Amino acid sequence: MALFIVSSFLVIKKLDYLSFYYSDVKKLDLSKLKKLTFFKYVSGPLEELDISNNPDLESLEVYGTNVKVLDISKNHKLRFIQVDEGTQIIGEINPGAEIRYWTKEDVKELRSKLLDD
Repeated sequence: MALFIVSSFLVIKKLDYLSFYYSDVKKLDLSKLKKLTFFKYVSGPLEELDISNNPDLESLEVYGTNVKVLDISKNHKLRFIQVDEGTQIIGEINPGAEIRYWTKEDVKELRSKLLDD
């Protein structure tokens, strides 16, 4: 059993892709996932997200949430960002990075399309 826990822990520490859809998670600390390159959280009550120790993060999609402030000051490799309209971004956005702001109507439309499929 200890071997399973150790091996699972090692796999989790090497995780580079993580996404949540329609989750009820309100607070996430991703600081232990130092190899994370892609993170996505769509449509849920998320209020707080700690990505301060994810230097390899390249893609960040956090929309349809309650996140009001997002600190990307330590995420220098970010090339793609999607957040809710009105989200305050702290830190410099890389020149050439693509950023999209989602409106509430955009999120409703996406949800409707996903439910129709």
